[in-house]
Amino acid sequence: MTDKSTREKLTEIAGRFSIEGSLTEISRITAGHINTAYHIKTDNGSEYAVQEINTYVFPDPESLMRNIAMITETVHGLRFLRTGEGKCFVTLDDGGCWRVSEYVKNSVNIKHSDLDAKAVYLIGKAFGNFDRKLCGLEPSLFTEVIPHFHDTILRLNMLDETISQDPSARAGSAEDAICLYRKLKERSLPSLERILNGNLPLHVTHNDTKPDNVLFDKDTLEPLCVIDLDTCMPGLYCHDFGDMIRGACAKGGEDSADIYFDPDLYKACGGGYLSEMKSILKESELNSLSDGVIVMTLELASRFLEDYLAGDRYFRTEYPGQNLMRARSQFKLLNDMLDHAQYMKDVICSYTP
Repeated sequence: MTDKSTREKLTEIAGRFSIEGSLTEISRITAGHINTAYHIKTDNGSEYAVQEINTYVFPDPESLMRNIAMITETVHGLRFLRTGEGKCFVTLDDGGCWRVSEYVKNSVNIKHSDLDAKAVYLIGKAFGNFDRKLCGLEPSLFTEVIPHFHDTILRLNMLDETISQDPSARAGSAEDAICLYRKLKERSLPSLERILNGNLPLHVTHNDTKPDNVLFDKDTLEPLCVIDLDTCMPGLYCHDFGDMIRGACAKGGEDSADIYFDPDLYKACGGGYLSEMKSILKESELNSLSDGVIVMTLELASRFLEDYLAGDRYFRTEYPGQNLMRARSQFKLLNDMLDHAQYMKDVICSYTP
């Protein structure tokens, strides 16, 4: 159900993008932490995804949509609509910035609780296929829509500064997470240093490779496409691999106290990714993949903690303290991953010549 003002706003947006027919159904799309999104249906059978771009996170929607257009026009089947003026987004009187894409019909996400070895293999294969198709694109043509997005050193420094300043007076409630962060940061630094000193080449990468960003056919459960292209920009393959593993190979939810790393899911997911990418990756990039798992989990855990301490400005929350719970959960997962660090390296070696 949606309120009257939301329906009126979505009707206005549909008119700006010349969507034919009248809106008959509106439902909220709850996946994702950043943008607000709706699934709409019209009386002529058409379906669309309508998203409000979070301009706090993406202050340059023009560059954002130009990046996405370079992806969708070359290697991706997801189609974004344009207005009569040829623009891929509209700005409403209240300042909201909106875009519309065709809804991928008969598609589903696989629930986190249903992620078994077969599902995560297909997730790995989908993201590997996506990265492989992007490898011919020139990174310099893409705008860095979130500067320093995976600059882990910067992220850690931001957290250290926020802990020191405590702008929202929340550090006292997060003492356990802050202590764990400092301990795990030291254990993770060798992985970070190997990536920083590895002379790894930049590619156009997805940069947000969580399981929710793969759509599957509702009937066959075969991967249909990779979505959420907002962060497609210059990056490293180890970051895509690492964030994929973080999301797909953890038992328990992202804010669960019972989360743990599943080695069997890691082996399956990594195998799916490398089935598409092992012939493309340089030796230095192969060697960086398992380090990417450690670094990306440290980075996201730190970002959750920093956002909590700063007053929940970045990640959307559903209850008070959720970002703190997310941070605690991800630090617990990171600790488990560090205990499996050698195993993760050995698995990568087993999939390569």
